[in-house]
Amino acid sequence: MIVIKVEIEEKTQYLGRQIIDGDTAYISDKIVMDLRAWEPFELNKYREKIQEYMYKDMVLEGAPSFQSIREYIIRDEKTGFTDIGLSGRRANQISQCLDFLSLLPTHYEAEIKKLKNEQSDLEEDIKIIKTIAKDIVKLKSDKVKIEIEIKKSERC
Repeated sequence: MIVIKVEIEEKTQYLGRQIIDGDTAYISDKIVMDLRAWEPFELNKYREKIQEYMYKDMVLEGAPSFQSIREYIIRDEKTGFTDIGLSGRRANQISQCLDFLSLLPTHYEAEIKKLKNEQSDLEEDIKIIKTIAKDIVKLKSDKVKIEIEIKKSERC
């Protein structure tokens, strides 16, 4: 069993994971050899609990998961820190983690994406308007030509 000692609000907690059991994790306020004295957690609940401990005083809106942040800190022993991003991650996830680690608001990329989508929609609307404007100019021109033709035919 691997145990990490952490201080949470001036209270010592022990976070444990068994090497042979990847589905369950444990939390205790003291180290004991009897596993029944530890509070067991299903892995997803354990991650949520740790995230709760880690982000307690932080605004959670758009905050990346603790697991994502841990990947940035611990890195793969083969690749190390050869790149600021992690392979196999979306740019939005990478930006969110880097913003969080840099103590910047983590919602910038999402806001930028919304603005880019809005800009794209507006550009499409402009294209349609320009097409309609060309059609209107052509219709006006055709109208003038037809009126001239009508006047010519009326004279005859």
